[in-house]
Amino acid sequence: HNPNRWDTPAGEEVPAWTDNPNRWELPSYRGMSVPVRAEKPPSLAVIGAGCGRTGTASLKAALEILLDAPCYHMFENYRLGHSDLWLAALTAETPWTTAQWERVMGGFAATVDFPASVAYKELMAAYPDAKVILTVRKPQSWAQSVMETIWNPWGRERAWVHAPWEATHQAMCKRFRARFFRDRDGGEASGEIDSAAALARRFEEWNAEVRATVPAERLLVFEAKDGWAPLCAFLGVPVPSSPYPRVNDTEAFRERMMARWRRSALKGMAILAAGCALIAAAALVGGWHK
Repeated sequence: HNPNRWDTPAGEEVPAWTDNPNRWELPSYRGMSVPVRAEKPPSLAVIGAGCGRTGTASLKAALEILLDAPCYHMFENYRLGHSDLWLAALTAETPWTTAQWERVMGGFAATVDFPASVAYKELMAAYPDAKVILTVRKPQSWAQSVMETIWNPWGRERAWVHAPWEATHQAMCKRFRARFFRDRDGGEASGEIDSAAALARRFEEWNAEVRATVPAERLLVFEAKDGWAPLCAFLGVPVPSSPYPRVNDTEAFRERMMARWRRSALKGMAILAAGCALIAAAALVGGWHK
């Protein structure tokens, strides 16, 4: 194997490292780099404890530049089919060991976004040298964003049309949301997942918990608008000459969400129609035999 290449599950061709030491190219998912396992897994150096929709996709891209290695995000969960592993991790009676976490994190130097962010305490214990980044934004703005995107009733986490094909993923998402909402069903029964005021309050509570839990010398509270300077100072790396990444805006997310909903709905309708046709055919054949 070439040590400067990455393996993909499908064996697809992946470009070699570029000449720029602060940049590398990998297959993309919705226009964003989606790395997979490295042949020699780097130790997890950064743990993101911030909620989704706090600039985590941009931070992922930034960390991949700074660390010159992959950063885990919900995108990787989708691509690598890790929902079953995350469900097991989040429901385990005893915290996972480092060896168990390596089943998910092997090959990644950082992790951000849900579902990993709700497991930041377990990850801190498994990777004691890793630093923690809490991504934040204005609570009301965040609440509006998640209601329009990841926690929208039409989205992949909650929509009934996705349930036949996304049962494990939806169960995993409900489990990680339960940690955020401090309940059993991820904000559904209480209605908090559909309440902007409740979401904003829970968001502030989550951020306060992270600040109180993580030692100050190990924590960076970060907003995307802060740019490179505090992030690079925290990690002890030079500031890149390129602009800080800006990716995954709300409108683009909504377009993908609705396109996915339509595909699942059409798939369900096709299966239903086929089932009805089979029933009708069976009834017709039965009539002929009478």
